[in-house]
Amino acid sequence: MTISSKSPLDYWRTQLADPPILNLPTDRPYTVDCAPSVAVVDFTVPDDVAAGLLELARRHDAAVSTILVAAYAVVLGWHTGQDDLLIGIPGTAHAAAPVLVLRTRLGDDPTFAELVDRTRVSMSEAYAHQDVRFEELVDALVHDHDRSRSPLVQTLFDHVVAGQARPPVQAVDLRLMVVGSAGRFEYATALFDRSRIERMVEHLLQVLARVVSDPERPVSQLPVLSAAERELLAGWNATDAVLPAVNGVHALFEAQAARSPDIAAVVTDDGLVVTYAQLNARADQLASQLTGLGVGAETVVGLCLNRGIDTITAILAVWKAGGAYLPLDPAHPAERLAYMLGDSGAAVLITTGALRDRTESSLPAVVLDDPTTATVPNGQPRQRVHPEQAAYVIYTSGSTGRPKGVIATHHGLINYTLAIPTRTGTGRPGGRYALLQPATTDFGNTIILAALSTGGSLYLPDPDRTIDPGYLATFLHTHHIDYLKIVPSHLAALTTDHPLPELLPAHTLILGGERTPTTLAADLEDLPVQLINHYGPTETTIGVSTHTGSHTGATIGRPIANTRAHILDRHLNPVPIGTTGELHIAGAGITRGYTGQPAQTAERFIANPFADDGSRLYRTGDLARWQPNGHLEYLGRADHQIKIRGHRVEPAEIQTALTTHPAITTAVVTAHDMRLIAYLVPADKGLPPTSELRAHLGQTLPDHMIPAQFIELAQLPLTANGKLDRAALPAPDSIRPDLINTYQPPTTPTEELLTTIWTRLLGLDRVGVTDNFIDLGGHSLLAIEAIAAIRTTFDIDLRVEEFFDAATVRNVAELVEIKIMQEIEQMSDDEVLRGLGSQPQNAGTDEGEALR
Repeated sequence: MTISSKSPLDYWRTQLADPPILNLPTDRPYTVDCAPSVAVVDFTVPDDVAAGLLELARRHDAAVSTILVAAYAVVLGWHTGQDDLLIGIPGTAHAAAPVLVLRTRLGDDPTFAELVDRTRVSMSEAYAHQDVRFEELVDALVHDHDRSRSPLVQTLFDHVVAGQARPPVQAVDLRLMVVGSAGRFEYATALFDRSRIERMVEHLLQVLARVVSDPERPVSQLPVLSAAERELLAGWNATDAVLPAVNGVHALFEAQAARSPDIAAVVTDDGLVVTYAQLNARADQLASQLTGLGVGAETVVGLCLNRGIDTITAILAVWKAGGAYLPLDPAHPAERLAYMLGDSGAAVLITTGALRDRTESSLPAVVLDDPTTATVPNGQPRQRVHPEQAAYVIYTSGSTGRPKGVIATHHGLINYTLAIPTRTGTGRPGGRYALLQPATTDFGNTIILAALSTGGSLYLPDPDRTIDPGYLATFLHTHHIDYLKIVPSHLAALTTDHPLPELLPAHTLILGGERTPTTLAADLEDLPVQLINHYGPTETTIGVSTHTGSHTGATIGRPIANTRAHILDRHLNPVPIGTTGELHIAGAGITRGYTGQPAQTAERFIANPFADDGSRLYRTGDLARWQPNGHLEYLGRADHQIKIRGHRVEPAEIQTALTTHPAITTAVVTAHDMRLIAYLVPADKGLPPTSELRAHLGQTLPDHMIPAQFIELAQLPLTANGKLDRAALPAPDSIRPDLINTYQPPTTPTEELLTTIWTRLLGLDRVGVTDNFIDLGGHSLLAIEAIAAIRTTFDIDLRVEEFFDAATVRNVAELVEIKIMQEIEQMSDDEVLRGLGSQPQNAGTDEGEALR
């Protein structure tokens, strides 16, 4: 063994450069004022294992403590998911430092024997450099101390030899002590439940038992779970159910049409009522026309339609003809729509006359409002649909710089459609369902399929007014809506201008698409509506798990029928209960993968190591853990994917689009307070105006993927190993962005009030009266808050579409003044005089002061 010749402090600077924090999974969050209360769990190492440890230590010329430290590192690696660990050990009685720090790296997957040898060397070097006070180490190495954690090391290992004196050591979150064959875990009760520490004891004993008999096994192949844990996980994944043999998912709708032909299937906002028989006949007629155009099994049919009855009809018609539908949002850039049509291999387009040119496509098209379309003879297509046949292709944001199409099958849709009613309480015949989402995501398919497969009625509100809280509350009440699915941030924004109880359905509220904010979850807790938290990536066919009842926003429940959830480490080993890992999904809902992208498909859809039937696992990229009660808890992302207002966003797609602008050399996109922030390194002359950058991105990206703020950097911050240092990116500032139009201050009291509202909502230092709300970083949910503030300030109502049509402070001010004058004209002279003599509603606020 060679001992480093460096000075003690230089040795530690090198050994502990960029020190990792031990991310122990806890049962309660870290807080600065955690009480220092500790409890203990005692255990005994079996005699045969203790004897084996002595023999293993002899063979490696190491102390038993070395073996125990190495085994403890393996267990910590399992429980934290980290392969770079810091473990504290006591210094000798005469050491300057009461605690020495061992760094253990597991990233190259050493055998346990190799890990023992490494640990022996590390411990020898640590003892050789123990003449540095621990406080001096902390000062030299920890530059941004999280006060809720103990500095530098969060866990200690102490192998106590009888009669040996030990210096006092610092308090840590978790301490393992071993005396002979007796062991003890001391743990902070503010952080850990006893059951978690007891599981850790089981894992440590299991590792020790295995390594004494097989020390040459790589640490990744050491058994992680006890037999009892494996049995428990198998029980939670025991979801097998028999699926009926049906001719495609649309056959479930056809069966309902035969049973109840005269019940309303779809009801639109303008009063149109379409029965099951009528909807079935419409879909049959369109399917006959599609068949005549050559649509059959695996044919992709693009749907470029506004939300409404035509979209529902078209989806059913494509299925009846044997094809797979491709939803296209007419509001998206034409270039993006053209890419999706080409990438998916679409052969036919269904659209309307007004939208025909949006796709810039020369494909054969069925134009629904063309008079000749209605003259096509009716028929009843009899296409045989195989369960594994494609049902739809839906595009999501892509990490390679382009959107990627996910291909779902009828088998997955049938399984979902039949499984979800028992989990959500939907499925009651005659139930009323409100659909708020476009067909371009699979989010709304929960509502469509639940309604039309069970004899329910699908209600379609005005798509332009689903973010208008007053309108939506009236719609839900007027139509006695039973079931509603909504993105939490959408619902939270609506409540800024309307009471939450008036925005709820009569029976079941389904939340999904993102984690529910804590405040909204608390507000929903005691309301008389069944709450469902629904989780599932597009790649797993709409949803894979549900949680009913008390709503924390993080609990995503248990897998639905024929679905299995596996939380795995990077070696695809199941992690212990309560421990964080990446969530992998198996079962009926797994889609085929990505159209035309075999490499990405192979990366995300992998062979299922827990089955021998050739099935696959989908790697979600989501971090999760099993709770002791068998429910899944969502903990965030393992990568940089972002959820913005329910939309799934891959920053790489935006970054790629930004760097196609000649003035931009490098781009990084992150999220901050539900807004996208772009950090840009310009080519030479600085950043172009924000309006120019937005317009550039608008050629290929939908509105929700355009950053709210663009921040110029001379260069991106990097870590010591040359990677992007995201933590060092500057926080967004409040400076008004550089727009094409120059700043123009308010000139009237109304404009002054409106600029005050906008600066507060947008977090800016100032807003000009000709600045566009969207160019300043505004979006639809912020617009709801702006309208609420306008109502409070001026006592008038604006519709969302009026607000966006006006767009600037000056135009909104003119609209507000017109509405005020219209109200005055409707008032009597006495009412006008009383109004002039009254105090403003918002007296005491900044807006009220400006009005006075």
